[in-house]
This record gives sequence, C-alpha cells and structure tokens, in this order.
Amino acid sequence: MINIRILGRDKDLSESICSSVEHYGDMLCKRENIFISSVSENFEDIPNNSIVVFCSNFKNKICGKNHLAVFSSENHHAIEALNGSGNIAISCGMSAKDTLSAASITDEKRMVSLQRTIRSIDGEIIEPRDFYIKSSHGFYASLAASAVLLLLGIMPEYGFEI
Repeated sequence: MINIRILGRDKDLSESICSSVEHYGDMLCKRENIFISSVSENFEDIPNNSIVVFCSNFKNKICGKNHLAVFSSENHHAIEALNGSGNIAISCGMSAKDTLSAASITDEKRMVSLQRTIRSIDGEIIEPRDFYIKSSHGFYASLAASAVLLLLGIMPEYGFEI
C-alpha cells in the first residue's frame, strides 16, 4: 500500500491531490492500493515509504523516516521538521533552489520546471524537465499535486490536469 499523508488542514490542497490521483487512476492501476489521509494534529508514526505533504498550517513534528516529503519552500515549520530527519524533501515554490518551480503562469496553464533529478516511490529516476499543468487550484496545491503524481511515477508527457 502506498500512503499519502496530508499534514494539516487545507481544503484546496487536499482536493487537488485527491482529484489528481483519481484523474490518473488508470495509469496507477498497476500499483498497489493508494491510501490518502489528512492529519491535523495528533498522529501515529507515519509508515515508511509514505508520501508526506505539508500544509502551511502544520506546526508539529513528524515521526519516522524514509518518507518522500513535499512542502512549500516558504513553510519554515516543514523545513524545521524535516531538517536532519533523513527524509527526502521536495520543495515547491518560485525559487531556483526549489525542486518544483513555476516557470510561467497564465490564466489557462502553468509551466512547471522539475529542476533536479528525483526518484519515484518505486525508485524510478525522473530527470529534470518542464511541463504544463492545467489547474483551477492554488499555486502550491497545484505544484504539490504535480509532485505527488511524479513521485507515484506518472510522467507528464503532455502535462498534468489537476
């Protein structure tokens, strides 16, 4: 089972991740079951090999290692929680230092740059690339959902619809 844990409360972020995983369900059918849950404050250890997505309002520590963590580069609480944890971090934002960054934004589409090589949850290497995302969700929610899809091994050959 692949666990996706959304840490904190953010309706837009939760909806973007759930709808994008559902939208690409046919491509994910070869995988194990995917379990998406939201955790606001109290939680047990997060299982190994989980994808953990930080909301901006999550201020607690995380337990466990071997996670693929997705967070906004403006989220200082997430950065503190991940510092020295041994978890793989995927930052999303507008900086050249972010793993996923917006290259351009229009009303219809956003051009996103994967700026460094990452590994999917199955160990597949994903090389840097640019791709479009079409989304009605907010900036971070769209980038985070794109990161989750990449980590699940979905390649954006023609972009993502989120």
